[in-house]
Amino acid sequence: MVRNSYQFGLPFFIGIFETPILPQKSITTEVRKSKFIIEAYENHNTQSVNIKIIGYIGGYSNEASDIRTIVDHAIKNGIRKADVFISSGGGSTIEAQGMVLELKKFDSVNITVGALAASAATYLLTQFPSSAYPESQLMIHKPSIETYGTADEIKADLKLLENTEKIYREAYAKAFNKTEEEIDELWKNDYWMTAREAKELGLIQNIITADIEWSEDVIDQLLACGAPKIPHGQSKFNHNKMDKNRIIAALGLAADSTDEQIYAALAEAKRKADVSADLTNKLGEVQKHKVQTLVNAAIADKKITADQKATYENLATADYDATEAALNAMPKIEALSGKIENPASFESVQDKEKWTYEDWLEQAPEAFEELMKKDKAKAMAIFNNRRK
Repeated sequence: MVRNSYQFGLPFFIGIFETPILPQKSITTEVRKSKFIIEAYENHNTQSVNIKIIGYIGGYSNEASDIRTIVDHAIKNGIRKADVFISSGGGSTIEAQGMVLELKKFDSVNITVGALAASAATYLLTQFPSSAYPESQLMIHKPSIETYGTADEIKADLKLLENTEKIYREAYAKAFNKTEEEIDELWKNDYWMTAREAKELGLIQNIITADIEWSEDVIDQLLACGAPKIPHGQSKFNHNKMDKNRIIAALGLAADSTDEQIYAALAEAKRKADVSADLTNKLGEVQKHKVQTLVNAAIADKKITADQKATYENLATADYDATEAALNAMPKIEALSGKIENPASFESVQDKEKWTYEDWLEQAPEAFEELMKKDKAKAMAIFNNRRK
């Protein structure tokens, strides 16, 4: 037997169902299956994590354990702040309390309400600074439970419900700056509030002056909860729009940033990107010239050959300092003409009358050939006197 205290904007049996039970109000629309999701994006520019909670708390993947995973990962990465976006018709009061306990591990938490914060979802608003859009709708009511079993089991569940009601009553009384008796009067039935009314009561602290996006899922939640105001003609959700929370996280902005602030940040990011691209191009040209100068000098010094130019340019582009060091270590090749004495001519060896044939071959073979042309008899005499 699954036993838990649930607080919904619509009746709900104990357990997890794919499709919520239809509301007991005079609304004939069919409530289709919604996606229950928690998303999180760590924003290292602002050292905060952006968390989005959509759907019924405690259903599918909207549980306190999911928040715990996000919080622990963020804290491990040195992040101590959270910006939470919530659009929910309520759910499990126990799971909502668990989410609050996990979020309190952060040093700072700010909540933004989307189209809806009803029932158990409002408990989060009583614990942290919260903002909402002008079109946001908020609702509180007493926790409720549906149970079955023996008399003793039902008594135990009733005690759990009374405990939960006390926790929520105290939370609302503190947030609204009212007595618990006044809260009892307030939530005898579903108590719906506009953002302005919620701010006057103290459930939220700020109203965001920006347009809100209406998805089909959000409108279904409003219908299911019996919200007094349902937006018409806005249920077509533009799936081509980028997720606003992702953009805000990428730009390092606060979760409640207005469209104007987002546009300004995007324009500044583009300007910086253009400047960066221009500087990159200029630095690239400077580096290219530097590489070419280094390699051309190595070719001029005969350290490398011309057909090796492309290879050394690629090496210098990848690691200029290492390539420069390697080329500097190579010996500079000087012309052989500067190292070798001019071959002895016939005239320069006239005083070498005592040279043997072997001396000529060893020291001046070219001069001996010249001697053969000018004085063949003498040359033959030297040859005939060679060592045999």
